[in-house]
Amino acid sequence: MAIKRATGANANAHVMIPLDGDWLLASPDRPEISLSAIVPGCVHLDLMRAGIIEDPCHGENERDCEWISRIRWTWRRTFEVAEVVLARENIELVCNGLDTFATVSLNGVEIGRANNMFRSWRFDAGRHVKPGVNQIAITFDAILPIVEALQAKRYIHAWGDGPGGDKFSGGPWVRKAQCSFGWDWGPKLPTAGIWKSLSIHAWSSARLNSIRIDQEHHNGAVDLKVSAVIDHAPTSDAASIKVRLL
Repeated sequence: MAIKRATGANANAHVMIPLDGDWLLASPDRPEISLSAIVPGCVHLDLMRAGIIEDPCHGENERDCEWISRIRWTWRRTFEVAEVVLARENIELVCNGLDTFATVSLNGVEIGRANNMFRSWRFDAGRHVKPGVNQIAITFDAILPIVEALQAKRYIHAWGDGPGGDKFSGGPWVRKAQCSFGWDWGPKLPTAGIWKSLSIHAWSSARLNSIRIDQEHHNGAVDLKVSAVIDHAPTSDAASIKVRLL
């Protein structure tokens, strides 16, 4: 496993362990299914590569794929952690895209949950990583039972939903690409998976979390107010940031 560190690495430099690539995919609800997976990706692509399903976008094959959205799926892999990583004061798992209701575990311990396809997630991994081989597992809940249960409590109408319609009903209840539930121009394939890159990040001292710039225009000039959110390491009492306009 390659470890990437910031230029001019020192005792406080940022270290990253990329976790894209080869994973294992299985279903807790269908123990007979176990196959290789590629991350970033989704369950439908992995099942196609394994020859378990045919191209769901061809003909009426989507009708034979509804079962995929009615069971849970787990992605799993191992990765190695070196002493240079464990020496950092902060270690996080950074997930840029999880689709959609996911439970994230590290070495058998749950470290976080996700419920939104469109945002990134950062989970504290420092208490659970160990030197040498580690295992990460991400389990995605079956999406159709979730939206059906929510829709049963309070119905939200969407164009084309309902029996025989172009869409699975209940999609507006969740933060997930609505076209995956079906459209007049596309198939009904609400998928699951790690659809963007993820990696382990480790650092000491402080980290710039986000920055905001407010503008106030007057008399042909502009005043800029820069606000920054800085994440501190447990041993850091203060931090400062310099801003340079180019």
